[in-house]
Amino acid sequence: MKQLFYIILILMLLYLGADILVRGESEGSRPIVQMIAGASLVGMLVYNNYYFGRRLTLIKVFSFSRLWLVFVVLGVLYFLLSLIEFPSEYANVNLRSVIILVYIIASMFFFYNATINFHLKGKALNLLLFALILNGCLEVVLAIINPLDSRGVEVINTSAGYIFLMLLPLLMHRFQKYNFWVFGIALILTLMSGKRGAVIIYLLIIIYSFLNYKSVFKNFKFDWRAWLFIAILLVAGFYFSENAYDSLSHRFLNIEDEKRGTIGSGRDLIWSTLIYFWIDGSLLNQIFGFGFYASPKIEGHIAHNDFIEYLIDFGLLGFFLWSMMLFKFYKNIKRIKQYDKYLYTLLFFCFFVFVGRGFFSGTNRTDNIVLSISIGYILGITCLKLINFKQNQHIQHQKYLEKQMGDLDGTND
Repeated sequence: MKQLFYIILILMLLYLGADILVRGESEGSRPIVQMIAGASLVGMLVYNNYYFGRRLTLIKVFSFSRLWLVFVVLGVLYFLLSLIEFPSEYANVNLRSVIILVYIIASMFFFYNATINFHLKGKALNLLLFALILNGCLEVVLAIINPLDSRGVEVINTSAGYIFLMLLPLLMHRFQKYNFWVFGIALILTLMSGKRGAVIIYLLIIIYSFLNYKSVFKNFKFDWRAWLFIAILLVAGFYFSENAYDSLSHRFLNIEDEKRGTIGSGRDLIWSTLIYFWIDGSLLNQIFGFGFYASPKIEGHIAHNDFIEYLIDFGLLGFFLWSMMLFKFYKNIKRIKQYDKYLYTLLFFCFFVFVGRGFFSGTNRTDNIVLSISIGYILGITCLKLINFKQNQHIQHQKYLEKQMGDLDGTND
């Protein structure tokens, strides 16, 4: 299965890279990307199924993953029902969205299994990180080269900011001794993207990190290798100040559009329209929603908010299921704090980014696969840590029993 892992990894990286290059193009230009995505998804499903029950499975250790699976099954069911326009005429037959819904959770299970089976390590891990960072940098460069027009001003606005934010936990585990500098580099790259939601989430993570400085940066080290990270940080900072600072300032200073009377690219208008539509709906639609991917038919845009999107699509049923999954996610990772505070911190970052992006933008997006990679890898590392902890406890208990037996029969005298 190790060979299959490498094949899937390469296909996934090709998919993520190609998706950036053709983003915004017509559907006719995407067949190769879709084929790569389909092949990698099938491979992940085969790989995950092979390891289901062979080792400590994710759903046994972290119960939130069971709820997430149930939610995905619900989403697939609603997609099938959309073919007959049920539960309303607003149900949307959107194949790409349902595939992404499955792909995101399959990725988390895939990288969890790859981690606990020691497939994702060394060169494979470095290749993964290099490719994901390159993808994010490529997206930023493309955004700088092709700025968007915002009220007559050219601005940089790309979702790459979320890529660096979602990579942060994985990077901070891989480079624990230099996590302070990695933290700074990821911050600068996030600022370059001009994505306001990503910047706000990062600022909140900064506050948390400095309030818990000792547990977050406990492995912080300053040696000759640190100079490489410092050099990258300085170059990135200089590039940001020269090419992206004015754009970011403009986007935050003009977060409110006085002419349209909207805030945050019209998010408030989209959210209020969808919420009032749900309130005015029938009891059936309030409980079971208006159907898969219904918001574009209702408002003209996706909700850009997981909670509102799932309230519209799946009603109170989907809203409470998704909320319960997030609640269990936090409850699951909170117990890790007693075993390893640093791993807890990284998982908390994953959780916070997950919820934060879900609030500002929505998580059913291709690039959210990056967060699934971080979550799956960190959960895998955590599981291995828990196994090692339990084994050490068992060994210590055995030694204690042997000592007690020795005391009883006098062999320790």
